[in-house]
Amino acid sequence: MNENDLRVIKTKESIDQAFMSLLKKKPLAKISVTELAKEARINKGTFYLHYEDINDLYNKTVKKVMYSAFDEADYFSDFFDNPERFCDEIGKSFKSSIPMLGVLSQDKGKHFLMSQTLEILREKIYETGRISRCPVNDMRIDAVFSAMLFCKPVYEKTCSKEIDQMMVSMIRWFHSKQMSV
Repeated sequence: MNENDLRVIKTKESIDQAFMSLLKKKPLAKISVTELAKEARINKGTFYLHYEDINDLYNKTVKKVMYSAFDEADYFSDFFDNPERFCDEIGKSFKSSIPMLGVLSQDKGKHFLMSQTLEILREKIYETGRISRCPVNDMRIDAVFSAMLFCKPVYEKTCSKEIDQMMVSMIRWFHSKQMSV
């Protein structure tokens, strides 16, 4: 199948729109391929040409959303040079994705969404070429971004300045540990 074929593109767009529409109405576990196919105005066989099942569609949708949130980001070198700007810019990227993330972060999908986000952020940091890829750096990057992903949404309304300072401190901690590798 040619992924650049206009029919394939339109079919996938139709599936994506139907999927997001259904996710806004009900949990992932309650969506069937039959229901999705009807909503997308395709037959079930067409769905299975593109996806194994609903979970495969969900996983690919999460990856697409997360990659698009950071695809054009030019601020990842600021992780090393200007942590304050980095925190501001990555916050803006997340805010622009909040409506889509809210729909995708339901049920058991939350864990997959977070793990995919960490994977993409880790990849973006490595793409700067400023640090070498290794398990220890993976853990450090995950520690910094986990704090960002889990703490910022919880405390931002009541402690916005403090959470931003904590994030910058975590990035500086990351840099201090780089000297020992």
